Amino acid sequence: MLIFNWQDVFEKYSVQNKFRRFLVKKNIRIWYIMIYHWLLFLGKKLHLISEEKYYQKYWYFLKNISITEYQLEQFKKTLDLKNLQYLTDNRSQVIVTQIPNFIVELIVGSHVTILGLPVEIDGSWSHEYTSIDRRIDTVLQDEGNVDVYGDSRFIKYIKKQDTAQTVETHLMIKGHRFEQRWRFLIAEIMQTIITIVLGLGISACSVVIAGYAYSQPMALDILKSRELFGLNSLPIVCIGLILFFVFGRIWVSFGLNFLIFIGLAFGNHYKLMFRDDPVTFSDLKLISEATNMSKKYTITLNWKHVVLIIAFIVCLVILQRLFKAIPIDLYRLLGMLVTIGFLFTFGKQKMMDPALYGQVGHVKYGNVWKTTSQYMSKGFPYAFSHSISQDGVPKPKGYSESKAVELLGKYKEQNIPDSKKVNVIMIMMEAFNDFSKYPQLQIDPSVYAGLKTVQSQSISGHLVTNIFAGGTIDTERKTLTGYSKLQSFNHNTDSFAWYLKKQGYQTQALHPMYGWFYNRKNVDPVLGISDFKYMENYYNKYNQFIVPDSEFFDSIHSFSEKSKQPYFNLSVTYQNHGPYNTKYSGQPLLKWQEGYNQNDYAIVNNYLTGIKKTSDAILELTKEFKNDKPTVIMLYGDHNPWLGENNSAYKMMNIDLNLSTSKGYQNYYQTPYVMWANNQAKKVLKKQFVGKGPDISPMYLMPEYFKQAGLKGDSYMQYLQKLETQINVFGENSFYTDNKFVTKLDGKNEKIYNNYKMVEYYRMHRKVN
Repeated sequence: MLIFNWQDVFEKYSVQNKFRRFLVKKNIRIWYIMIYHWLLFLGKKLHLISEEKYYQKYWYFLKNISITEYQLEQFKKTLDLKNLQYLTDNRSQVIVTQIPNFIVELIVGSHVTILGLPVEIDGSWSHEYTSIDRRIDTVLQDEGNVDVYGDSRFIKYIKKQDTAQTVETHLMIKGHRFEQRWRFLIAEIMQTIITIVLGLGISACSVVIAGYAYSQPMALDILKSRELFGLNSLPIVCIGLILFFVFGRIWVSFGLNFLIFIGLAFGNHYKLMFRDDPVTFSDLKLISEATNMSKKYTITLNWKHVVLIIAFIVCLVILQRLFKAIPIDLYRLLGMLVTIGFLFTFGKQKMMDPALYGQVGHVKYGNVWKTTSQYMSKGFPYAFSHSISQDGVPKPKGYSESKAVELLGKYKEQNIPDSKKVNVIMIMMEAFNDFSKYPQLQIDPSVYAGLKTVQSQSISGHLVTNIFAGGTIDTERKTLTGYSKLQSFNHNTDSFAWYLKKQGYQTQALHPMYGWFYNRKNVDPVLGISDFKYMENYYNKYNQFIVPDSEFFDSIHSFSEKSKQPYFNLSVTYQNHGPYNTKYSGQPLLKWQEGYNQNDYAIVNNYLTGIKKTSDAILELTKEFKNDKPTVIMLYGDHNPWLGENNSAYKMMNIDLNLSTSKGYQNYYQTPYVMWANNQAKKVLKKQFVGKGPDISPMYLMPEYFKQAGLKGDSYMQYLQKLETQINVFGENSFYTDNKFVTKLDGKNEKIYNNYKMVEYYRMHRKVN
């Protein structure tokens, strides 16, 4: 007598896979067949459900479909039955199986004894279930030698039986015979190791393929660095292992892993080529937009790409032929759980750590200030994975879109009357701050003379920023959008510029440095800026790397004069960008005092030399605009300057930067703002624009102008005007409310803050046409 565990023979000849595909064509949902069965398997392994319930639930999906005898015969014709040589033996044959009888009978006919599951074609369970152990017991009642083919649990059970029979066991797993279980475990481990090696190969290829400019030397540096190559390989290897443990097929794991990461690398290569902008995690939300955009470009594969694709196909075929599938067993289950746990603990900590990201991959090729060069110097897989942590503002706890709409709905959007459409110019000045406010410093009055004159003619106050000595874009985009936090702006996102554009304004941005700085040339348009002039497309005609603020301000005036529409301008200076030289030979602008040191003293004097030029240029700018078209100019600093390593010059000047105190916090984050109106604007708006303005976060600057001008704006502008009276500073881990800085809001203010976060999130994520 010959006994088969039909489950293994069934899978050996791919009958089960073919039947599954057959069922999918009959409208069985893939998630039901795949995910549902995985959950059942887990429940069985953890003894949460009995074996009987497991198989009843496993085949329960048959109730959801209708299979006719004719369809089963058609299915039978698709099978290669010539290979079922075990069933041609004339000896007495018994098939022990966990598969419904009607399926087994379809394959082998009725000339053998079938002890399968009592499941009918309609999915009904016909009579009391008998466990496989009981069925095996029944078979072993017969005398004579028995050849047993089955899985390890099947064999283990037989060997425990108290029988005089000679039982020859063969461990059959996915068509491979193993004399002992440990040998199969070695085979599983070997496939796992190969999956890891393949992941390392995909990582290396993605680093090379993803680059564009400097790709070869930059890629070699990354591959030579153990730390960087490890960080680039970590997500790819983990994803590859998870796919391997889920599907049990090494070629499927490799194929999907390759398509994911090499596909992203290809996308990065061409995005760098066409837009000088890398692929980030947030770009995955814009697949349809990217597809439409790609139609505008001609994409051609180079020889490296062609070789890689051919090599991929060859590897895929070899892996498919060389390695058989691994069945669902405890090794796969534990491997998947361990890998997922590792990825979301150690892996997540490494991938998302901002300190580590800043330390590794120093820019050796390209421009150290260029975002793209910084991104690519880390290696694409690592940089892309890290970008997940920078993917916008998380959804607030308890977020409700209807609640956000309700809160905004309290304010009705209002148009700007034509008679009050004055030109609005925002000028953010690099590292500009007024150090004359510190009484211990003896600064030459000429440094800030221009600023002081303009302040006396204006509304002036302080911005409380979230940045120090760098991060210009944070202040810039908060004043443009009115947001307290920033996300990745890769699609049209609501802003004050969009509102002004809707009101008939020409919207323009000016910056006398490279357009790729902070990716402005790609981001400004999605924030409502119609025209952006930067170094490459305009300011290179000045033939100087740093365009002086005096000349830059002249260009602002020129563009304003040329505009035939109401004009909105957002300009960002560059003249005073650090670091500042530690040697100084001019007339000192800061008086020497005991305790000063030469290096820091030189840094401060070099800084003040540039600030004096900017201050003088501010005064000249207001003179140029004094009798022009109605114009309001807002000038403000983006952040405090860098003044020596570890803020050494601040320490020398005895400036308190202790963030635990209110005074130190303000010294650290405050910069001045000035809101100046020319004669025509004062006349049109019927406001003098003179006096002390409130200390506010950058997000409030435009709403503050609208309030001073007697305008309302859109619903969000009005919402912020109300919010400013309640919480007027959203600082770095700090708020200013009720005339004091606090680190935590409570009571009424906490509710106000939570409501605002919902409104902000809603506005950030709604589509703008």
